[in-house]
Order: sequence, then C-alpha cells, then structure tokens
Amino acid sequence: MATSRSAHRQLPYLSSPSSSRLMADNWDPRKALDVTPDAAGFTCVGFAPSKGRRCHNPIAAHNRDAACALLDIIAELSLAAENLNSLFARLAPLVLCRRNHQGQATSMVSEWQRKVVALKRRNERASVSTIRTEVAPLYPAPTEARSVTYRSSLSQAVSPFLRRVEAPQ
Repeated sequence: MATSRSAHRQLPYLSSPSSSRLMADNWDPRKALDVTPDAAGFTCVGFAPSKGRRCHNPIAAHNRDAACALLDIIAELSLAAENLNSLFARLAPLVLCRRNHQGQATSMVSEWQRKVVALKRRNERASVSTIRTEVAPLYPAPTEARSVTYRSSLSQAVSPFLRRVEAPQ
C-alpha cells in the first residue's frame, strides 16, 4: 500500500477555525528554510565540505513523508511560536542523510532559527511600511478649492451675526 505525500497535507485537526488563528504570519516553511522533501529528487540538506556543496545523498521515503507532515504542522504556526525550535530539532534528522550528516542537525536548526529571525524582521518592516501608507493624515493638505470652500462657509456662518451687530437698533 503506497501512501502519497499529499495525504500528509490533509491534517483535519489543523484546519479547524481555532487553529487557523495560529497562522498569523502565513509563511511557507518549505520556502523559508529551503527544505522541500516533497519535491522530486530531494536530497540531504547537509553540507559536504569535501565537495564544497550541499550533499546529494538520497533521503529515505519514510523520512521524507515524516518531514512533509512536520512541515505542514510548522506552516500552521506563527513565526513567534514557542515550540518552533523543538519542531526544527525534530525535522533536522529527518532531512539529513544517515550516512554522513546527522551530526549537522544542531547547526541546521541554528541556521533555520536565523532564517526565521530574518523573516520576522522583514515581516515587521513590511507591516510598519504598510501601516504608514494606510494611515491618512490628520489634516488634509490645503488646496485652493478647500480654502475657497472654507472661506465661503465661514462667511456664511458669520454673516448673520455681523448683520445683527451692524443692524440699527
């Protein structure tokens, strides 16, 4: 019985309305961490210093499936979730080859933490700039049309009082 990786994406307990509130950041951990175990040809995320590149060793299908399920859970969490680092610690051994790179799990978790911090900063800067552009100024910039309208409405409001004062008694 073959299980498809897409079956792991169907997590009913994470699609409830209460859990959707956790997804405040709407981020894609696969993209942010550069870990795509559901992609064709996915290999170990470890670094091979002897080759000066990422490792090309394959990852077992059951580990890729488990990593996909874990990434789906991580995607439902906020970037500020307290258990994000523990989930990263569970993810790292699943996407590192057993042969050479299990020892890089801690450094991989640290790298992912740095990426999340950078993503949080980018999101904060983006939200601040969005707020600045969406907030209308307190006083609209003066224009000639507004000045004329203001003067005419002021004169209309004041003229009855002036007539009373100027009227002979």
